[in-house]
Amino acid sequence: MESCQKLIYISLHWFIEGFKQCLLGAAQTLTMNPSNYQSKDTKRELSNRKNPSHSWIKLNPITSKILQCGLLNGGVFGLSILLFDHALIPFLKYITYGVFGIFMPDSSHHTQLWYWMEVLLSYTFKMFWVIPLFWLSKPLNSFWFQEIAIYSYQSNRGRPKPTLITKSSSLAEAGSKIIADFFFSLLVEFFFLLQGSILDFIPIIGRAICIIQMSILYSLYAFEYKWINMGFIVQERLYRIEHNLPYYCGFGLPLAILTYIPESFFISSCVFSVFFPLLICSAAATSPFNVEKFGVLTCRIFSPVVWLTNRILTRSQTLEIRSATTN
Repeated sequence: MESCQKLIYISLHWFIEGFKQCLLGAAQTLTMNPSNYQSKDTKRELSNRKNPSHSWIKLNPITSKILQCGLLNGGVFGLSILLFDHALIPFLKYITYGVFGIFMPDSSHHTQLWYWMEVLLSYTFKMFWVIPLFWLSKPLNSFWFQEIAIYSYQSNRGRPKPTLITKSSSLAEAGSKIIADFFFSLLVEFFFLLQGSILDFIPIIGRAICIIQMSILYSLYAFEYKWINMGFIVQERLYRIEHNLPYYCGFGLPLAILTYIPESFFISSCVFSVFFPLLICSAAATSPFNVEKFGVLTCRIFSPVVWLTNRILTRSQTLEIRSATTN
C-alpha cells in the first residue's frame, strides 16, 4: 500500500512538473537577448558602427519564426476557414432565403436549394483554397520548426553534437544511419498516432486515452528536435519517454487538449502549427535529468508499435533479399 502511494505521489509530481515546464519553458527562450544568436563577426560589426543610435530593439530569430507560423496558420489559414464557416456561409444563407423567398413561397424549396448550394460552396472552398494551402503550409512549417529548434538548442546548449556521424564512419555509412533512424522514427510515430485514433472509439474512456497518447506523442515530437541535436538514436529517445512517462504526459497535455477541441481536422492542424513551436522552445529549455532513477515509472507504451515497425522492416528486407537472389 505504501509503495502504491509513493508511486502515485511520484507520478503526480512529475506530471505537474512536465505541465509547468510546458507553460514556462518557452518564456525562458523567447526572452533571451538577441545577441545570443549572433555570431562573433556579427557582434564585432555591430560594435564597430560609428552611429549606434540607429539600432533598435529587434525580435530574436525564434520569436520571428513563431510569428511567421502564427501568421500563416492562424491569421491566414485558420482565420479564413472560420470566416467562411461562421460569416460567409450564414450571410449567403440569409441572402438566398431572402431572394428566393420572393419567387418561391414554399420554404421546403428554399431548404433544398440551400442544401445543394452549401455543399457546392464548401467543396469548392476546400478544393481550391483549404487543401492547397494545407499542403503548402506543411513544408513551410517543417522548415520553421527546424529553424526554431536549432535556435532554441543553440541558445540553451550551444552547438549540436550529433553522434550518428562519427569520425571513423564514411559519408555513405553516416547517411544510411541517419536515413534509417528517420524512417524508423517516422513509422513508430505513425503507428502510435494510429493506435491513439483507434483507441478514441472506445466508449467512455476512449477520449481520455486518446488525449493521453497525443500528449505523449506531442512531447516526443518536441523533444525529438532536442535529442537529435544531442545525438540520441530513436531507441534512446523512446527509452527516455518510457522511463518518465508522467512528465511527458503533463508536458504535452496543453497542446493535446487544444488540438482535440476543434471538430474540424484543418482547424486542429492550424492550432497545432501555431502552438507547437512554443513546445519546441519549452523542450529545449528543460534541464536534463537522469532517467535511470525513474525506473519505478517505466511503462513500455511504445513496445507494440516498435514490434510492428520491426516486423514490417524485417519483412520488407526479406522480400528485397529474395527478389535480389531470384534476379
